[in-house]
Amino acid sequence: MSRHAMSEEDRIVKSNKIKSVARLYIARDDYAKVRMIDIAKEVGISNGNLFQYFPTKESLFLALLDDAYIARLDQLEKLVKTTVIKSHQDFCMLVEKDMFQLLQPDSLLLKLLSMRPMLLEREGCSPWYVPLREAEEQKEDTIIDEMLASDLNGLDKQAVKDIFSFQRNLAVSYHALVKVEEALHRSLSEEDMNEKRIEIRQQILNQLRYYLAGFSQAIASGKSGTVSSSESEENIADVLKEKKGKGKKDKKSKEAKDKEEKKKGKKGKKKK
Repeated sequence: MSRHAMSEEDRIVKSNKIKSVARLYIARDDYAKVRMIDIAKEVGISNGNLFQYFPTKESLFLALLDDAYIARLDQLEKLVKTTVIKSHQDFCMLVEKDMFQLLQPDSLLLKLLSMRPMLLEREGCSPWYVPLREAEEQKEDTIIDEMLASDLNGLDKQAVKDIFSFQRNLAVSYHALVKVEEALHRSLSEEDMNEKRIEIRQQILNQLRYYLAGFSQAIASGKSGTVSSSESEENIADVLKEKKGKGKKDKKSKEAKDKEEKKKGKKGKKKK
C-alpha cells in the first residue's frame, strides 16, 4: 500500500514537472511549434513515457489551461472576499476590477484561453478531463454564490455565468489584438508598444462597461438579467478585421514604395 501511494506521489511529481516545462515552451512559442519530443527531452524521459502521463499534446495543454484558470478563480475569490457587494454598481465595479487584473499582455492564461475551443473539441469529452471540469465549475459556483450573498434584485447565477463567459471572450480578443499590433509594429520601442497595449486594454474595458450598462438597464426595466453580448463581440471582430486589413494594406504600400525606390536607383545609375 505504501509503495502504491509512493508511486502515485511520484507520478504527480513527474506530471507537474512535465507541465512546468510545457509552460516554458508555450510561453515563448506558438502552440504549433511546441513539440512533445522536446518537452520529453527537457524533462529527461522518453517520448513514449511522456504519453503515459499525457496521451496527447492537447491533453497536456488542456491540463495547463485548467491549472491557469483555477489560479485565476483563486484570484477572483480573494477579490470577492475583500469587496462589499450591496448593489448592482458594486457588482459591476468588481467585474471591471477583475477584468483589469485579467488583461495582462504576457499572461499565459490568455494564450491558453485563445486555444481553448480547439483543446476542448479534441479532449473536452475525455474521461480524465471530466473531474477537472467539474471541479472548475464547482469552484466558479462557490464564488458566484458568495457574490450573490446580498440579494441583488434581477441578478441570478446564470446571469453571472454569462458575464464570466463574456469576460473570457473579451480576454481572448485582447490577446489577439495585442498580437496583431505587435506584428504590425515590430519596429516600435517597448515603451511605445506598451502604450498601444494600454490603449487596447482600454478598448476592451469600454466594451465590458458597455455590456454591463446594458445588463443593468435590462434589470432596471424588469427584463432578464442576461443581456446579449453579440453587438460587443461584433465590434471587437470588426476592430480585428480592420487592423489585419490595415496591416496588409501597409505591407503592400511598403512593397510598392520599395519597388519604386529601386526603379529610381536603377535610373540614377544609367544617367551616370
